[in-house]
Amino acid sequence: MEENIIYLVDAYAQIYRGYHAIKSLTTKDGKPSNAIFAIAKFLISLRKDFNPEYGAFVFDKGLPAERLAIHSEYKANRPGMPDDMRCQIETIRELIASFGWRIIETEGVEADDIIAAIAKKITSERIKILTNDKDISQVVDSRVTILAVNSFTKEIEERTPDKVYQKYGVRPNQIVDYLAMVGDSSDNITGLPGIGSKTASKLLEEFGSIANIYLFPEKLKTEKLRTLFLENKELLERNIKIITLDSDLELDKLSNLKDLILNKINKSSMERIAAEYELKSLHGIINEICTSTPVQEDLFNF
Repeated sequence: MEENIIYLVDAYAQIYRGYHAIKSLTTKDGKPSNAIFAIAKFLISLRKDFNPEYGAFVFDKGLPAERLAIHSEYKANRPGMPDDMRCQIETIRELIASFGWRIIETEGVEADDIIAAIAKKITSERIKILTNDKDISQVVDSRVTILAVNSFTKEIEERTPDKVYQKYGVRPNQIVDYLAMVGDSSDNITGLPGIGSKTASKLLEEFGSIANIYLFPEKLKTEKLRTLFLENKELLERNIKIITLDSDLELDKLSNLKDLILNKINKSSMERIAAEYELKSLHGIINEICTSTPVQEDLFNF
């Protein structure tokens, strides 16, 4: 029997990546279109490379109160969304829907938590997560993998548990402790001073977890390390709470495979967006896709 695969896309990660990859693309009257064009290319690649039947684009929707209560400066270092990107978001959402993808979001919940909860709830299928976020590696196992863009080759590589180990020097179930020690500048999480990736991975290889370090601090090789851990226990406990994804999150109407089946594509919506934003190169590709894919016209009223 053919194996089903669920594709879960970290939506804003892909939108930002596309926005920065393609610069200064506008319509004749000056409307920004670079992020729309980038996501259109991404959606076409998904259709051609994977021909997905199940999946969703998962959006962040505000910062989680629980993490802010623990660390008021969580993600405070991130600049606001650029205005020329913000004005494209609604059209991008329409484009995603026109390709048949379901959009999932919950107020005050981050996309990574939703993805982790889906991976935990739907256990009978393989799941592939399209993201480059480090913290989502904690959910990788024999069934759940990451499809990430290699920063050097720009090609998509699949991160299995072994690939996660090759990249970070730790297993997926150690990623939370690893990031707690080294920090995560993208989320404004400060790690232990002087502890880099190599030291963190060596410590986790030796002790298995941060909890075990505190059970046996006398086994740390230097007095400096012992002092560092003993003086920063609260920092590490805070970091662990922030980085651990909420896989027990309640998800409305997302309990099995059929809740994530892709809809039929909407050719008229695709063509309208391509015409409005003067994306002439997309028309031929849209026609090619639609000839081999069930089409539902007028699915949305805009």
